[in-house]
Amino acid sequence: MLIADTGNSRIVRWFAGDKSGVVVAGGEQGSELHQLNRPSSVAIDEVDGSLLIADTRNHRIVRWKKDAQTGELMAGGK
Repeated sequence: MLIADTGNSRIVRWFAGDKSGVVVAGGEQGSELHQLNRPSSVAIDEVDGSLLIADTRNHRIVRWKKDAQTGELMAGGK
C-alpha cells in the first residue's frame, strides 16, 4: 500500500504486518524535484511501475521512477 503522508511531505510504502513504512519519494519539504510539498495522492503507472504524485503545494504532478532519488516534472510547477 502507498500512502501520501501529506504532513511529512513524502510517499510511504507499507506492507501488511509491517510496523513501519519505507519512504519511496520525498521526505523533505520544498520545491526542488527531489522534494515534495504536501502531496495529496499517489498512483502507480501500470506501464512501468513509476509513481505519479499530486504534489499539492507545488502545483504539479511528478513522476517518480522506482528507486529514483528525484522526480520528473509531468505537469504544472515551474
